[in-house]
Amino acid sequence: MPSDANNWQLDGVSNNEAFFSVLVVNPSVDTIQEFKATTSDYSAEFGRAGGANVQISIKSGTNQVHGVAFEFLRNSAVDANDYFSKQNNSSIPAFKQNQFGANLGGPIIKNKTFFFADYEGFRSSKGQTETMTVPTALQREGIFTETDSSGNSQNTIYNPLTGIAYPNNTVTNIDSVSANILRNL
Repeated sequence: MPSDANNWQLDGVSNNEAFFSVLVVNPSVDTIQEFKATTSDYSAEFGRAGGANVQISIKSGTNQVHGVAFEFLRNSAVDANDYFSKQNNSSIPAFKQNQFGANLGGPIIKNKTFFFADYEGFRSSKGQTETMTVPTALQREGIFTETDSSGNSQNTIYNPLTGIAYPNNTVTNIDSVSANILRNL
């Protein structure tokens, strides 16, 4: 069954988004005490969907204070240069990604009331190499007779409405609005 055919429960409460039937609250891995996935022959109390029934139990506080902190760092220090950066003789694009978090649980009133809290954060910034072609002055006027940087002549330009090649690779029916935009590039 597809993932939207599953029934998700968090501490015994339905955790299903109403329209797409996907997980609503996605708990941090470090906050999960236990999970149970039942894929068939589960009892009628879990009969909401035709896929699996996934029950997730969250940790709670105890009489002792317990906690966890973590951070995963990934950056461009050990990345290889990508194809487009190599083609443009550019350096490796900057990349920094941090996934971090912590949780803490303990007693409020010993043997009676407990607390448990968690936080998880994700930050990512990535530089990208973009290759763009800027039309030459002649091309802005609709004249495509120049050769490219390797000395090859331009491809034949065809009228998209008729499918007939433009004479001398010169576009003759440039719209006035398009012509104005091309002049101001």
